[in-house]
Formats: sequence, C-alpha cells, structure tokens
Amino acid sequence: MSGLFFFDASFWSSLGLQLLNGWAGASSLFLVAAGLSLIFGVTRIVNLAHGSFFMLGIYLAYTLVGRLGESLGFWPAIVLAALVVCALGALIETLLLRRIYKAPELFQLLEDKAAGRLVRVEPAPRPALLAPGKPQPDQEWQP
Repeated sequence: MSGLFFFDASFWSSLGLQLLNGWAGASSLFLVAAGLSLIFGVTRIVNLAHGSFFMLGIYLAYTLVGRLGESLGFWPAIVLAALVVCALGALIETLLLRRIYKAPELFQLLEDKAAGRLVRVEPAPRPALLAPGKPQPDQEWQP
C-alpha cells in the first residue's frame, strides 16, 4: 500500500531525529533566555553579554574536544570549557560590571554590550576551530 499516510521506517526515524535535534536546540535557547530573565529579575542588572559567553563556551568546547578529545576525553573537555568560560565571566563581572550596579539601566546596557563585544568570537579564531585536514570555506565569513 502506498499513499500519503503510509511512510517507510526511514521516514519515521528521520522525523524522530529531527524532533530530538529541534528539542535540543530549543532547550539550549531556553536556558540562555531563562538565565537572562533570571539575572534581570533578581538583580535588576541588564545582561546582554549572556549570549556572547554562551557562544564562546560552545566554540571553546568544540575546539577542546577536537584537540584534546582523544587524550583527555569528551566530557572532561566539555567541563574544562565550561570552567574557562565561568572564570572569564567572573573576571569580567569583577572588573567591569560591579562598577555599574547602581547606574541607570541604560548605562548598564551600554557597558554590558561592550563586555559582550569583548568576548564575542570574531573571525580571527575561526580557522583554529576548523578540524585539521578539512578544507577552508570558499567564501568570506561575515559576522
């Protein structure tokens, strides 16, 4: 029987994988949004560098797993990336953001946006993230 409602097993397995991928991506975005909402709701600090730290953590984890994955292992490399980003976040919070806690929210927004630009991964480290032996992309990367 063939028809619109009768699909083979590969269709259903592909659909299941796509649903799991969608849920994984959505849960990551939810964690970032919930963290941003929680920080603003509890401390009344405007924090827009949140996404930049998340992006830096992902790039650092990808690099560490690629370079140290065989010797160190997958999970220790992920934990090491999280610790490095946590330490960087604590350093930026101590040096930059503590000074503006009592400032109006517009000034907090400006300084926090500048802090986010400090940790934003620009095109310079991008070639280091590509695995050895893989070809470079043909077109120029635009942020």
